[in-house]
Amino acid sequence: MHRYFRLLRELGVEPPIFLLLSLVGVSGYKMLQKDMPYGYYSVLRPVDRDDLVVPEIMVESLEQDFHALQRRMRPLLDAVWNAVSLPRSPRYDESGNWKSRS
Repeated sequence: MHRYFRLLRELGVEPPIFLLLSLVGVSGYKMLQKDMPYGYYSVLRPVDRDDLVVPEIMVESLEQDFHALQRRMRPLLDAVWNAVSLPRSPRYDESGNWKSRS
């Protein structure tokens, strides 16, 4: 997303812009969740619909730093994880900050 925003700035695109996420043909697909601290993976409930269309988010500035952009993306990613029975994306901490890979 960071590179995409840079390209939009270079092309002179004026905000606001809207970010949307749609996963098509995903009924029955399963996601894995890494269990910490041991590193095992759990298979989560399969997606129960063919098309997973996540509500859009509006981005009012293309000048956001990388961490602000990661926080802004959270609602999109939370919605995907909701579809497989988790309340939120495991990639964010309780404060809404993106967790680096361990």
